[in-house]
Amino acid sequence: MALELCCDHCGDRFQASPETPAPFIQEAIASPCGHWFFLEDGATFEDMIHSTLLEQGAIYCSECGLPVSLCESSLKDTGEAPEYHDHF
Repeated sequence: MALELCCDHCGDRFQASPETPAPFIQEAIASPCGHWFFLEDGATFEDMIHSTLLEQGAIYCSECGLPVSLCESSLKDTGEAPEYHDHF
C-alpha cells in the first residue's frame, strides 16, 4: 500500500510508501519536474504527513493553495519493487 497526496482541484499528485525515508521524499517533492508539497520534518513519509497535519491541520497544494486529499492506494507495478514512486 502507498499513501497518496492529491489535489482534487488542479490534479497534483504524489505517491509513496509510508515507510519511505524522509530524504527520498524531500528530494522527490523538491524535484523541478514535479509539483511541490510542504511537509514538516519526520523520519518517514508517514511521519512527515502526521507532523504536518498536527502542526498545520492540512497539507496544501502549492499550485492552487487548497487542501489536498490523503488516501491509500496500491503502488503501480514497475517490475522493480521500488522504494518510492515519483510524480506521475
